Amino acid sequence: MNTKKAITVSILYFISLLVFLPTKYHGFDVQCWLGWTIDNYQKGLGHVYEGSTNYPPFIHYCFFLFSKFQGSVENIERNIVYIKVFPLFFDFLGAFALFFFLRRGKPDYDIPLFLLVNAAYLYNSYLWGQFDSIYTAFVLFSFLLALREKGTWSMIFYILALNMKIQAIIFLPLLSLVLLPQCLRKPLRITQYLLAAVAMQVVILIPWIITGSVGKVWQVAVGSVDFYPKVSMGALNIWELIISRTQLEGEDTQLLWGMTYKQFGLLNFCIASFFALFPLLLASLKVWRKQMTFNEDYQRLFFLSAALIALVFYYFNTQMHERYCHPAMILFFAYCWYIRNYWLYILFSIAYFLSLEKAGKLLYLPNYNTMIFKGWFVSIIFAIILLISYYQLYRKFQLKNEWAAIRKKAAI
Repeated sequence: MNTKKAITVSILYFISLLVFLPTKYHGFDVQCWLGWTIDNYQKGLGHVYEGSTNYPPFIHYCFFLFSKFQGSVENIERNIVYIKVFPLFFDFLGAFALFFFLRRGKPDYDIPLFLLVNAAYLYNSYLWGQFDSIYTAFVLFSFLLALREKGTWSMIFYILALNMKIQAIIFLPLLSLVLLPQCLRKPLRITQYLLAAVAMQVVILIPWIITGSVGKVWQVAVGSVDFYPKVSMGALNIWELIISRTQLEGEDTQLLWGMTYKQFGLLNFCIASFFALFPLLLASLKVWRKQMTFNEDYQRLFFLSAALIALVFYYFNTQMHERYCHPAMILFFAYCWYIRNYWLYILFSIAYFLSLEKAGKLLYLPNYNTMIFKGWFVSIIFAIILLISYYQLYRKFQLKNEWAAIRKKAAI
């Protein structure tokens, strides 16, 4: 399929999804969207933090735009289900970003568009009505631009991601490793990238700077940590395997081996992140040392490391919602495209779909009490994905040789 045909088919597919947009959604989440959209309509964008919102700024641009299209509170209430158009649009943007990034000289470059027929990929936006796809797309744009050595634009999109979801912070070490060779070659780029980030942040905050509400934006950002101090907010992660159901529903200040659950989760996340990023650190130093570009081997390693970061964040930490591993979907897909083996992506799709449907029950399936929807069962699938991913990470990349070369250069 050529590019023109792929774009045409995808546009028609997007329109058909809008025509048959389901009226089902996650009630609590969309009720929040409704209240915040009405606040945007009645008070204006710069005053929305005078209400009950606990989300970062960028999502309110979506609500503000939607409210202006509706033109009245009555229309907003009647048509709130169409708020799904925003995250669904970014699902398509993410797939197309990958499509254009991978297409150079590849006979099967159009395969990334098959993301768009994956029920697990679209579920969060199309059925649930959540907005994780927007920050996922911004994170992906940032990654792809960094791999193309366009660090300034990469930082701009990273700031957009951070202003959509605070948890985008977990990808900063990963992004830094890609920007590292560029900054080592030209140290002044560090200043350039930081200035771009600051400028983008100021632009985003203009409505609240004008109204003097920046302090409230900061309070929301800081307050998002420990907003729900529970062990689990629906995530089917490691906690499903090591504590009881009663403990899962309790606060994460309970003790395990002399640490609170939260501390234990953070410690394991940090350890798992280190081992996910260490091969990429060596690869980045090799790129700098040999004055190389980010070739396919590096890109393959990068996407696997990125997918691991997204998954270990979800799998080990407390306070996780069932959808917090959403970015791993497209990152695993990208890695699997490089190795031409899609089992990791398929396994993740199954686990993620089961996790979302167990929490939302939006398809009204008859078998929620069967084994496949048990928390321990889905958690084990995620654990298997992690084990396979780490095995591939350390088997495929020649870490021993790279580490020896770095030590040899340091000795000189």
